[in-house]
Amino acid sequence: MPDTVPRKPELLAPAGKAETFFAALDAGADAVYLGLDRFNARLKSENFTLKDLSRLIPYAHERGRRVYVTLNTLIKQAELPDAVSVLSALSALRVDAVIIADWGLVALARDRFPGLRLHASTQMGVHNSAGAAAAERLGCQRVILARELTREELALIRQRTGVELEVFVHGALCYSLSGFCLASSFLGGAGGNRGLCTQVCRRGFRVRGEPGGRTETPFFSPRDLQLLERLPDLMALQIDAFKIEGRLKGGSYVRTVVSAYRRAIDHPESIPEIRTDLERDYGRAKTTFFFDSGPGEIPDHIIQAPDQTNAVGVPLGEVIESGDRRVVIKTAETVAAGDAVRIQPQSGREGKRHTVAAVERQNGRCEIILHT
Repeated sequence: MPDTVPRKPELLAPAGKAETFFAALDAGADAVYLGLDRFNARLKSENFTLKDLSRLIPYAHERGRRVYVTLNTLIKQAELPDAVSVLSALSALRVDAVIIADWGLVALARDRFPGLRLHASTQMGVHNSAGAAAAERLGCQRVILARELTREELALIRQRTGVELEVFVHGALCYSLSGFCLASSFLGGAGGNRGLCTQVCRRGFRVRGEPGGRTETPFFSPRDLQLLERLPDLMALQIDAFKIEGRLKGGSYVRTVVSAYRRAIDHPESIPEIRTDLERDYGRAKTTFFFDSGPGEIPDHIIQAPDQTNAVGVPLGEVIESGDRRVVIKTAETVAAGDAVRIQPQSGREGKRHTVAAVERQNGRCEIILHT
């Protein structure tokens, strides 16, 4: 059984491009996870080449940080030789771990590259202690648990296995069990399990028989996960690593979120203050997902956000005048050219996103000129 002395968990940050790699390290991440241009569940990111990694891995190691590479898609038979070649290259580059979703690739990596550290991807769907123990027996040093777990379930898994456990604490959620959704394949031939998810859950759908039949609502769009205020609980459970989702995000998002969780891990007493700062991650409405649920509960009311598919940002104020490409508001916030703003209708439905072309302040009023 693990010891009961709380220890500081690893903070693991996403990197979809060089900008976010450096932003994550600068903001205090202990480790960064990233993908290549193949065998990667985020193929829509800019991603990295093996040549990139030959520079970035030494850069991280010189600063005492770690780099994990994702090979977290299902591997087809014809792709196995290429996948083994990638494993060989990663072994030579001394990557700190490889995150794998395909059990066959785990077996190949264990047998042919015993020096490679293996992490079982969340897309393996490990959601109980038996699954975690099986992953450990097959050669994984860490298991990234499914997101759909309660506090009590996490506690039992921790008590019954000694393998390292990693848990997502912030970022976008999958409407299906993470990685098992087939809607993208069904509606567009782009498989989520192959790194090409088209985010069908963010689309609007019409209700059959609704008057007019024209209103589209994203009924399946989930909120974003945020377990900031549950970090003390997770630390007490001896979870080994806290993971932030967001390889499709930019440097500002990564820097903001990683900085917030770095402070929260180092100074848990500051979490109420940090929560206010974290509102500037410009993500969607937040949820603790299944973490606070009881046995048998399915907390739909705190998972979905059917009136919102995009970032909410920070409220600026109420519109007091408007015209062609012109909006006047009262606000204490700073608005600058290049910022994105969303004008919300009174209906509560998601408004249209605009880019600010120019700003003029006068007599406590902020006049914003929008790009066409």
